[in-house]
Amino acid sequence: RLRFTGEKGVYLKDVKAREGRIELAFTSSIDPDSINHNSFTATAWNYRWSKEYGSPRYNFSKPETKGKDEWKIEKMELREGSRKLILTIPELQICDNLKLEFHVRARNGGEFSGPVYLTIHQLPKS
Repeated sequence: RLRFTGEKGVYLKDVKAREGRIELAFTSSIDPDSINHNSFTATAWNYRWSKEYGSPRYNFSKPETKGKDEWKIEKMELREGSRKLILTIPELQICDNLKLEFHVRARNGGEFSGPVYLTIHQLPKS
């Protein structure tokens, strides 16, 4: 739910998972100075499906081990008038959960912080 406060804002408009990358589209141009590797993390895990309710988190790299994998964000690139941010993640794969933690600032002064959770069912090339 959104409530108008009169303050400047920036919102996540669209997210697309592609082979080796995540594309984040925002409603406002992002300030390039707010994009740095220290303010972004990508963590992935899977669930074990069973007749029981719920499941612990399982490592993506070691399916029998409980835990999470941190995927390296190799490159970050602003496009389309700084409204689209492309995160290059070479390890990106189909997974039950991908948690993106980040913080960006728009050129209009608005700020947006994650986390954003994704379930990735397919990874098209384009």
